Amino acid sequence: MAPVIRTHADIARWIAIQTAYSAAFVLPATALGCLWLCGGDLSRSIGGWEAMRFGLGLALAETLLFSPLVAIRSVETLRQLNLARDELDRLVGVDPLTGLLNRRGFEKAAAVLATAPETRGAPVAALVCDVDEFKQVNDAFGHDFGDAGLRRLANVLRDAAGDRGFALGRYGGDEFVALMVGVARSEAVAFAEGLRAAMATPPVEANGERAPLTTSVGLAATPRWEGDVARLVSAADGALRQAKREGRNRVVVAGEPQRAAA
Repeated sequence: MAPVIRTHADIARWIAIQTAYSAAFVLPATALGCLWLCGGDLSRSIGGWEAMRFGLGLALAETLLFSPLVAIRSVETLRQLNLARDELDRLVGVDPLTGLLNRRGFEKAAAVLATAPETRGAPVAALVCDVDEFKQVNDAFGHDFGDAGLRRLANVLRDAAGDRGFALGRYGGDEFVALMVGVARSEAVAFAEGLRAAMATPPVEANGERAPLTTSVGLAATPRWEGDVARLVSAADGALRQAKREGRNRVVVAGEPQRAAA
């Protein structure tokens, strides 16, 4: 039963308590109480103060009954919103054609690796590669075949990396990048040579077309990384350009003589 309200101070205090409680847990209960409070027929039949008391008591009953349900639903809604936000963040950072990270996603992942305490002072290598003569491939066989070539290179890169925690991405166009933490220079060279050989065979097939594709690879490595991602990737990109100048289908390491293709 609602308490007996005798003074204006009691009324004000009671309204404040019920408003705060209802607003915090279930606003519809407060709205329902206000509807009863403002009901003209009820006010005329039982008196203004009694109508106020009845309406506030009803709001309290509704609040006590429904606030736990609303709280549970609010928690579940918040969880769903967080999941949707995380999924959106993931999709924004992923290249839809290859499933690898796009440039934004790669840079974000590389920044996380760069700030991890265990990567400071560790050996690190950056790899940049692309499909040789990709424009001519598109012109000769069509964009569907070119897309198949990009997917092939992405899959080869993904398979070679395995579960070693490398950051892999499509940097733009037909250019792909990998940041390999904990990998020494000699291991990075072996990784790149395996990538180049796997890309060359078997031929790519799409829409009835069949043709071999190759890749050129640029590498940059440091025995003690200090977290400068951009500098390492830039050095690897320079090595890739050198591989192109020297005839393609080869691995070039920044700061070392070019390595001829097999």
